[in-house]
Amino acid sequence: MKVLYCDHCKDISIKSRLETDTCTSCGRAARSVPYSRPWQYFAGSGILLVATAVLILAPIADLLFRLVIFGVALAVALVFSSWSIQEMRSRILRTMQEAQSREALS
Repeated sequence: MKVLYCDHCKDISIKSRLETDTCTSCGRAARSVPYSRPWQYFAGSGILLVATAVLILAPIADLLFRLVIFGVALAVALVFSSWSIQEMRSRILRTMQEAQSREALS
């Protein structure tokens, strides 16, 4: 995964490593920016790992109960994943705006 910032439309694009470095909003060239994953990403991954361990290791015979555990874990992990992408986007946009305002003052 790579994160691109477009100087023209001031937007963030999240793409796979093999995709071109163009903005998904306006189609112009965008530059790659460094990023760190927020805690929500790791929380969502941890929830999926714990649910998988429970489903594999726990002697739960009822299929419906297993499906409920899986469904709840998946839903919570998706919420955390969406939250982490939102947080990462806002953090990068804030950092880029601060950098541009510092450049404007110089």
